[in-house]
Amino acid sequence: MTSKTNRLEVAKSGDLAYEFGEYKLEFDRQNNEHVVIEGTYVRTWKKVDGQWMVDLHYVRPNRK
Repeated sequence: MTSKTNRLEVAKSGDLAYEFGEYKLEFDRQNNEHVVIEGTYVRTWKKVDGQWMVDLHYVRPNRK
């Protein structure tokens, strides 16, 4: 799987961030069919005890 961050925004409070990007997942099924899934994602990051932690991760496949 590959991903690319398109935008990253940190809240003025400094303890919350929003990441928007794109991803691509490729794999082969047992019948040798090659599958490619592309889409977008958003992650919400929260600073906990001085460390950034993923609070929410949402992915949406592109429509075919």
